[in-house]
Amino acid sequence: MTKKVETAIIKATPTMCTAWLEKNEDNRPLKQNWINSLAQTMLRKEWDFNGESLKIDVAGNVLDGQHRMWACVESKVPFKTLIVLNLPRSVFDTIDAGEVRTAADILSIRKEVDVAILVAALKHIGRYYTSTMMTMYKFTTVQVETLLEQHPDIRHYARLSTHKANKNRWVAPSIVATCWYLASRKNKEEANKFFTAFLTGIDIPGESPILVLRNKLIDISASPLLMLSATHRIQLIILTWNLWRKEKTIKHFRLSTLNVSSEDFPSFK
Repeated sequence: MTKKVETAIIKATPTMCTAWLEKNEDNRPLKQNWINSLAQTMLRKEWDFNGESLKIDVAGNVLDGQHRMWACVESKVPFKTLIVLNLPRSVFDTIDAGEVRTAADILSIRKEVDVAILVAALKHIGRYYTSTMMTMYKFTTVQVETLLEQHPDIRHYARLSTHKANKNRWVAPSIVATCWYLASRKNKEEANKFFTAFLTGIDIPGESPILVLRNKLIDISASPLLMLSATHRIQLIILTWNLWRKEKTIKHFRLSTLNVSSEDFPSFK
């Protein structure tokens, strides 16, 4: 006799998740980074009930939810979830067939604009203030939304960068938005002067660090042999800002001297 499909809203505990995982006959390859990210979300109490379900087939195998279960086990934090039991095994191929909704998708749904620039800038800002600039730390959608709440003025600089930097292929608008915003928190008027000169190239003295940096980034972007990460571009802008604020001149930047440690990463002065 075919079992009837059942649904319920439960609080999944580490003990329950362990039992399901141990019984599971088809343990698919796990993405440990994704498990870690979910576990951290649970530990931070940011996990919300959103209607997404754990799916279990008639034989007790986990069709969907393995990563959430492992995150629950590793974090030791229960989570509220919808569960669907007694599904036919044949439905497995139709699960997770759609695209994952990104932070940019969520912000777009919430009527934010320049969302790609906004999300990239928020992630840079998050790493800057947590001293993780030289890492590949991945932010959850909730964390990105929290960063936007903490730094609402980044919207203004995302718009500015879209308008000012869209013709400059040698500098990404998200980098401009990030640095312009961070510099403005030190001195808004000076930040406006700095980035207007940096983007336009107008009325910059020959040995100004702004002109040296501008020419360096243009040269890098024009050469297929030269590569520079977004993080190192931000680092160069910070170093240039600090030199310019001290009214110092410079003849060139040596890329070989750029920091590779988050602990030594410079800050806007």
